[in-house]
Amino acid sequence: MFSNGTRGLILLLSMVLLHCADATKYQAEYRGSWTLESRKNAQGHEISNPDISGVLEWFPTTQDQAHVLVTISTSQETMQATERVYTFSGNTFSTQANLQIGGLLGTPIDATYESSSEALSGQIKSEDARVVLTHSNGTVFEFIGAQLTVTYKTGIVDRWKRLRDQKGTLAK
Repeated sequence: MFSNGTRGLILLLSMVLLHCADATKYQAEYRGSWTLESRKNAQGHEISNPDISGVLEWFPTTQDQAHVLVTISTSQETMQATERVYTFSGNTFSTQANLQIGGLLGTPIDATYESSSEALSGQIKSEDARVVLTHSNGTVFEFIGAQLTVTYKTGIVDRWKRLRDQKGTLAK
């Protein structure tokens, strides 16, 4: 029915798919697509869609590593984007920024583009359904189910909602 070459190719593709699918069981608290619901500035003024919008994609690549892409835009046709790689080890993590457009997240948007890397480290604390990632630059990610609150050292607070996890299922 199938030649040995075809069987080998099917086996190889199956192994690759199983390996990639296996990574999805890790980082269940973080993985998937998130949408920005609102941003509160340091003075307490809150804005939401359509004045601000954003997408956060958390994609585990291995058991202890993930690519994270965050884009935020405002109604003034400006955008910030950051791409990072997170590496986990027990209750600690490190993260390396590979790309930043429009300045650092949590700061006023500017017209900069940086491909230089910013390295950070941090601590992970977990209690029941709550997981907190505290970064060395003062940024805090607080995950509770399908809700994510990001607090920056500038006083800006972003509230995110998970749309679906990496497997494509809807958030609960």
